Amino acid sequence: MEKQILKYIFKHTSLRQFNSAIENYNLQSLYDRHQNYLIRNFFDDNRLLFSIKMSKIFNKFQTTNDEQKARAISNEIYFMKSEVLRKKKYKLPHKELVIKYNSLVDKLNTLNKPVKKLISLYKNSR
Repeated sequence: MEKQILKYIFKHTSLRQFNSAIENYNLQSLYDRHQNYLIRNFFDDNRLLFSIKMSKIFNKFQTTNDEQKARAISNEIYFMKSEVLRKKKYKLPHKELVIKYNSLVDKLNTLNKPVKKLISLYKNSR
């Protein structure tokens, strides 16, 4: 049933919608668009069962806590990158910032590994 649900969601989600959900760390939006259909056809109109099953399926890829951490790290990386570029421009020392930037990128990549699995599943369904 899990594979059928993912197959339906991927089949009826455009690439633009999928990318938006991934970039905004909002995997819930992937299945919210198809909520009524999924509840009727897979869960016999049982909303509670739908919510539990969807959270089990998508928590394999990224939990809400992971989403919040990744969002915070992304914001920090964005501002740090601009500061590094500014310091480079004015030839100020920025070695420590580069080291911290690289460690944050590594943390973000670690958090996003399961999401990359979801992306590959989406690509394979196309």
